[in-house]
Amino acid sequence: MILEISPEHRSAAAQVDRFVQRFEPSYRQLAFYAALPLVLTPELVHYLRNRFLLEAQVPWVAEVDLLLSDLCNPVGYEQYAIEPRIRSYLLASMEQEIGWEQMQQVARLLLSYVQQLAQANPELLQYRELELQQWSAMVYLDDRRESVVQQIGAAYQALIDSGKVDAQKASKLLLDLDRLTRITQDFAPYLRDYPELLKYADLLRRLLDEQEGVAPELLAEHFEVLPGMELVVPALLLPSKGEETKDDFWQKAEVEVITIEYSDEPVLERYEFEVATLRMVENVLELQDVLKIANDGMQELNGKYLSDIQHNVIEGIWNNMTYAEMANTYGFNSNYIKRVARKLFQWWSGDLGKTVSKENMVAVFANVAGKSLKAGTEIVRVPGSADQFVESLGDYVELVMVRIPAGAFMMGSPADELERFSNEGMQRIVTVPEFYMGKYPITQAQWLVVANLPALEQDLPLDPSGFSGDDSLPVERVSWYDAVEFCRRLSVLTGRVYRLPSEAEWEYACRGRTTTPFHFGETISTDLVNYDGDYIYGNCEKGIYREKTIPVGSLNAANIFGLHDMHGNVWEWCLDHYYDSYQGAPTDGSAWVDSEIDREADRVIRGGSWFNFPRDCRSATRIKNLPQTSSNEIGFRVMCEIPRTL
Repeated sequence: MILEISPEHRSAAAQVDRFVQRFEPSYRQLAFYAALPLVLTPELVHYLRNRFLLEAQVPWVAEVDLLLSDLCNPVGYEQYAIEPRIRSYLLASMEQEIGWEQMQQVARLLLSYVQQLAQANPELLQYRELELQQWSAMVYLDDRRESVVQQIGAAYQALIDSGKVDAQKASKLLLDLDRLTRITQDFAPYLRDYPELLKYADLLRRLLDEQEGVAPELLAEHFEVLPGMELVVPALLLPSKGEETKDDFWQKAEVEVITIEYSDEPVLERYEFEVATLRMVENVLELQDVLKIANDGMQELNGKYLSDIQHNVIEGIWNNMTYAEMANTYGFNSNYIKRVARKLFQWWSGDLGKTVSKENMVAVFANVAGKSLKAGTEIVRVPGSADQFVESLGDYVELVMVRIPAGAFMMGSPADELERFSNEGMQRIVTVPEFYMGKYPITQAQWLVVANLPALEQDLPLDPSGFSGDDSLPVERVSWYDAVEFCRRLSVLTGRVYRLPSEAEWEYACRGRTTTPFHFGETISTDLVNYDGDYIYGNCEKGIYREKTIPVGSLNAANIFGLHDMHGNVWEWCLDHYYDSYQGAPTDGSAWVDSEIDREADRVIRGGSWFNFPRDCRSATRIKNLPQTSSNEIGFRVMCEIPRTL
C-alpha cells in the first residue's frame, strides 16, 4: 500500500521541518511513530520511543518537546492529537522512509499496548479514546482491517437505530455522527477496499456540513459496506416531512445549554513587536588572536616575526597597562616602549586603513577577527506578531488585551534548574484553553479609572501606590482583595468576564512556549528586567539596581505571545490558594482553590519585582502572601475569558 505525498502536504511538511530544525534530526523519527496513534499520551509516546527509537538516540526530552509543540493539540486530560493534515503527511512520509512492514509492526505493538491497558483496567473499555486507539492500530493490519470496518459500521448502525429522540439526545447523536465521519475519512487511505463505507461517510459529512447539491436519490440509497451490512442515512439528517429536522433539534437543544452573556465580541487587530532573546556571547577575542593578527601582519609587511618587546607591548595594552607599568614589568624605559607602540600603531593603521591607537587597538583587532570583545550576554530581537484588542476604560485610558492561544506546557521547574525552590515541582504537563491577558501589569492610570467606579463588594483606594510621577507605572500596594474587586468592576464596565489569572495560566503565558528559567533564555539582564542588579544568576553580569518600579513595557522585552514585564517590576497576584507543591493540582489550567479553606488563606504571587534577586524572577518561581497584604512590590495583571458556551 503506497501513499503519495500530495500538494496539500506542503504546509504540513514546512511545519514539521521547523519543528525538527528547532531541535535535532532524530526528532523527525519520533514524529513518525507518534503519528500512527490517533490519540497520544505522555506514557504512550515514551513507550514508542523506548521500543523503536533507542538506537536512533532520540533524547527523552523529545517526548515532551513533541507534545508541547505546535504539531499537537491537547484533546483531553494528558491527551494530545497531531493535527490531521500533519498526521497525514507524517504517515505518508513514514511509509516512504521506513516502510509499510515497519508501520504494521508498530500497529501490532500499539494494539497489544491497548489490549494490555484494557485487561489491566476493564473500565477503560467504555472510553472512546481506547476504541479509537484500537481502530487506529487495526486499520494498518491486513488481517484486522475488515474487523475495523465492521466495528465502524456497527457504530453507525447504533446511531441509525436511535430512532426518534428528544433535543438533548439529538444534539449528542449529531456530535457522534460528526466524530464518526471524521474518523472514517481519516482512515480513508487505508480503506480503499471498502468504497461503500467511504461513500457513506462522505455523504453524511456533506449533510452535516449542509452542503448543497446532494442528489435526492442518495438519501434513500443503501450502502453495503460489508456483505450483510447495509447502512442508510439517519432520519435526523433527512429533509423535513412534517417531523423535526436536524436544525429543529439543534434549536431546541440550544435552549437547554447554559450560556454566558457577553458584550460584543472584541475586535482583534494584528500587531507587530520584537521578541527579546538573551544569549551568551561565545566567540570572544583572546590574546592569542591579537598576537596572531599582529604577527601575520608583521610578516606580510616586513618579513619578520614580532620581537620580544613588540610582543610585550601588545600584551601590556591587552591587559590595560600604562606605559610606565609596562616599563616596570618588562624592564625597559617607558619612552622606548612608547616609541615601539607608536611604530606598531603606524604599521597597523597603514595596513588596515584605519587609525589604530592604544585606546582602540583591542576593538580594531576584534573587528578584524570577527569576534566579540568580552564574554557575557547579548540581546537579540526578532520580529513577532499577535492578536490583541483594546478596551476603552474612559478618560482616554485604554487596556490592551493580548490573545493567548490554547496549548500545553510543562509547569514547574526541572530538578536541575539553577537556584530553584522546592515548591516548583513535581513538573507535569498542563493544558490551557485560549484566553486574553493584559499586555502589561495594570497601571496607575487604569487603576484610577476603575477605582472611581461604584463599589461592588468593597471600596478601593484611589491612589495606593508608593511610587509616583508617571501614570504608566504599575499600580502597587494593592491587596488580593483589591485586585479581585478591580476585576469585578472591570467586568461590569465592559460586559466581559475579567479576573485574575490562575497560576497555570500565568506561567503558561509567561513562558511563551519556552522551557528556560526566563522566557528570553537561561540567564537574565537588567536591560530586559527590573530587579536588583547587584546580584547575578548563572552567567549574567551585575547590572542596575533601580530601587523602584519603571513604566510598563519600557524595557521592550516581549515574549513570543507579545506580553511585557512578566519578569520583575512587580509581583503579580494569581487566583490560586498557595500549596507547597503541585501534588493534586489541576492540569486543565484552572485555578487551584478550595472553598473550605479559610478566606484569608495564603494566595500565590508570581514574577518577582524591582526589589528581588534574579532567582525570584524566574518563570517557575512561586511564593505566598496573605490576601490582605499590600506592598510596593506587588501589583497584578488581568485576564479575560474567551466567550464560550458551556
